[in-house]
Amino acid sequence: MEKKESDAVKRIREQLESYNKSDKSYAKHDPSIYFNTLLKDGEESATKTVRILPGEDGNFFQTVYLHKMQMGKQWPKFHCLKHNFDTNCPFCEANQEYYSKGDKENKELAKKYNSFPAYVLKVIDRDNEDDGVKFWRFSHDFTNKGILNKIQAIMESKGDITDPKEGRDLTINIVRDQNHNPIINSIIQDDKSPLTDDKDKAILWLGDKRTFVDVYKTRDYEYLEIIVKTGLLPVWDKEKEGYRARTENDGPVGFNNNQAKAKEEDSSSSTNGEVDGNKADDLPF
Repeated sequence: MEKKESDAVKRIREQLESYNKSDKSYAKHDPSIYFNTLLKDGEESATKTVRILPGEDGNFFQTVYLHKMQMGKQWPKFHCLKHNFDTNCPFCEANQEYYSKGDKENKELAKKYNSFPAYVLKVIDRDNEDDGVKFWRFSHDFTNKGILNKIQAIMESKGDITDPKEGRDLTINIVRDQNHNPIINSIIQDDKSPLTDDKDKAILWLGDKRTFVDVYKTRDYEYLEIIVKTGLLPVWDKEKEGYRARTENDGPVGFNNNQAKAKEEDSSSSTNGEVDGNKADDLPF
């Protein structure tokens, strides 16, 4: 007798099949694949529980490099083409150009175009297991007291918490800081437990081959060059079928006229501008 799939397993399998057929544009279709530690309006604290999935190379996280640019109250982020893909990057070129001038003022300007490391983990959100594998991205904390540091400390103390049979869930405690921004106050390990008792789920979760490239959109050189030169998000030109620099006729600065397109298409931009690795991570759209 053929074994019947559970509804949850069926949904996850259909999601992955949809992704495989969509030329790796799955991210724009389903925001449920992103895990975040943001707080809802009016919420002062919350807890979330996740299970980190093991990486293929024995490393449970991927390091990515990002650039960010302030646009009004928004801080969209973009993949660094140089550090992630070893190719020319307008942000890095601007950084080098200003820094090479040597004076204090230009060196300060160069910082605007710095790249910075962030980390991407694959996790199972215990409150939303039917969503399948989620991607959790957060920035590096240069004080070495951030999210990754907390997780690594648990790994050093308790062993491999990503082990499918004897790993551990993590309980994340989220509070607001003095500026009312959500931050991760602590991460606590649970007792040892299997990833799941459902063998079909385990096969799907552990067999998910997607990486950050598949779910966070990478913009090309021309797109990023417009941002570096103008400090604004490019505008989609229907006639030219491509992006161009924003003009006065395109309306206010920021995520206005092309906000809908950004949400649909640009999964490299974020909208909360976190800096250190303890602040709440950003959604990629």
